[in-house]
Amino acid sequence: MGETAKKIQVKIITTQKWVHLVAWFVAIIGILNIVEAVWPKEPSVIDWMEEFLPMDISESSRVGMYLTGFCLLAIARGLWRRKHTAWWVALILLSLSSVLQLLRAFDYHHAILALMMVGLLVWRRKDFAAQSDRGSIKWALIIGVTLLIGFFCTERSVSCT
Repeated sequence: MGETAKKIQVKIITTQKWVHLVAWFVAIIGILNIVEAVWPKEPSVIDWMEEFLPMDISESSRVGMYLTGFCLLAIARGLWRRKHTAWWVALILLSLSSVLQLLRAFDYHHAILALMMVGLLVWRRKDFAAQSDRGSIKWALIIGVTLLIGFFCTERSVSCT
């Protein structure tokens, strides 16, 4: 094997490791969002937050964190497969997640973590160039519409049964 072929092989392996690391980090942030949404905040934190934001906004961000957490978990698979669309969706969801973390209970450390992931995704953007296949797009639309309906039903207290 020539010197050039070895360099290319090393570059491919390095890129693959970065892609997998990014996918794992996105999945971990998704799990963090779900745990933060489910885990109740201490009454002192809630009282402190009520001084700045109405409780409705804080609770709405809780539902949003829950949904973005599940979406980040789902999108991690697309990132693992180096899908460009998954990269865009992850950027949007991580940015939204950082805002929701601040609205939920001013969890700035989780917001900073999400923004650091946005930076890592932007830095490694060339690694995510694969086009999405039809099956993935179809499932993403089905899951997305279902989550939007669920969010609407939860947020508006509409009876959806």
